[in-house]
Amino acid sequence: MIWAAPACCLTATASTAPATRSDNHRKGAEATTGSAGSERTERMVSGPVGTVAAGGSVVAPGRVAVVTGAASGIGLALAARFAAEGMRLVMADIEEPALRKAAAGLAGGGAEVLPVPTDVSSLAQVENLRAEAVRAFGSVQVLCNNAGVGGPHDPIWLISPGDWDWVLRVNLGAVIHGIRTFVPLLLEQDAAHIVNRSSVFGAFAGALGPYGISKHAITALSETLYFQLREHGARIGVSVLCPGAVRTRFGSSARNRPAWAGTPTGSGAAERASEERFEQLQARSGADPAQVASLVVEGIRCGRFYIRCPVSGCRVTTGCNGPSAVSYSETAGSGGEVCS
Repeated sequence: MIWAAPACCLTATASTAPATRSDNHRKGAEATTGSAGSERTERMVSGPVGTVAAGGSVVAPGRVAVVTGAASGIGLALAARFAAEGMRLVMADIEEPALRKAAAGLAGGGAEVLPVPTDVSSLAQVENLRAEAVRAFGSVQVLCNNAGVGGPHDPIWLISPGDWDWVLRVNLGAVIHGIRTFVPLLLEQDAAHIVNRSSVFGAFAGALGPYGISKHAITALSETLYFQLREHGARIGVSVLCPGAVRTRFGSSARNRPAWAGTPTGSGAAERASEERFEQLQARSGADPAQVASLVVEGIRCGRFYIRCPVSGCRVTTGCNGPSAVSYSETAGSGGEVCS
């Protein structure tokens, strides 16, 4: 069922007209400098800016946004921000009680919301998500492939096949399902936009095993999608969200680990130490999910391809024609003192 408040309760902010997307694409360059006995490696990444969604604003009252992983964290913040813009929401998450609670909260604030419990690793359930969105609202203009899990931090040669399958199915497989399922629908719209959630670990390798590998694949997939949509003259914008540390429940994603994944990879001292470093990083410099959601909305409106979060260790330029470049810095041997 759709949870809604009277239309008079909705609030909205008008969108500016989209600009033109440039033909620039991602470039990588590396430089290494010494610093107080340690080495600091920097990777500069630039990407396409502007927008292809020339048919109209996609973040506007009455438009429809589908957000996966919407029961908490960045997904819930995205849903809340879209609701504040007067958009209608389709919220998907594997945790049904948390999803319905989150949807009820937004509906109580005036949003028109459809919660759809969904395991995004299942193509059939993602197809059902699309069907429910169309049944309720008739169309979709914004798709946020946001759901994801962390997985083990152990050395990759020690990670169980079940954990590999779980992380790759949820993180990468879900994005593939979302694109295959929703792009045909988005092509029918006057304007649309896709946001795929990657990570700063989608820009450099890091040490988070299957998680970082899946995020690299999402970044590459998004770049391919962007160029292929351009070749077809589609009015669909594409962004890849690359957040650093954000205050979410990322560290406890094993709560949704499926039984079919079998025995979890062992949690030895190195695994626990890595988890503790990540938790400390989140507490010390993690961004507010609402801040991330604001950057996403700005990025959609500006047609920004790479959307990055300004957290400790990252330098980001702003404005509708940027960021065109960002520097990710990692101190060698720092044991996790990086954006994640």
